[in-house]
Amino acid sequence: EVDRWAGRKHEVMSALGETLGQAGTQESEVIRWMGPPDERATPGSHSWAAVRPDQGDHLLVYCWRGHHDFLYFLCHKERVLSSQWWMAGE
Repeated sequence: EVDRWAGRKHEVMSALGETLGQAGTQESEVIRWMGPPDERATPGSHSWAAVRPDQGDHLLVYCWRGHHDFLYFLCHKERVLSSQWWMAGE
C-alpha cells in the first residue's frame, strides 16, 4: 500500500497535489495539510536540476518512494504555481 503504484499513499498524495497544487494556493496551506516537505529545493539543488522548472523560486518536495519518485509544488514568493510528479522511470 505504501510503495505500490496506485496504492493508498500514492492516491492520497496525488489527491493532495491536485487540490493544493492550484495556482495561488498559499505555501503554508500545503505545509498545513502535508507537513514539512522532505526538501525545499532551490536553483542549484539536485531536485531543482531534475525538474528543470522555467519559473518559480523554490520547490516543496514530498518523497513518495525516496528521492527518485516525488511530488513537488513549484512555488514563487510563498504561493504555489503548480504541482507535478517527478519519476525516475527506473
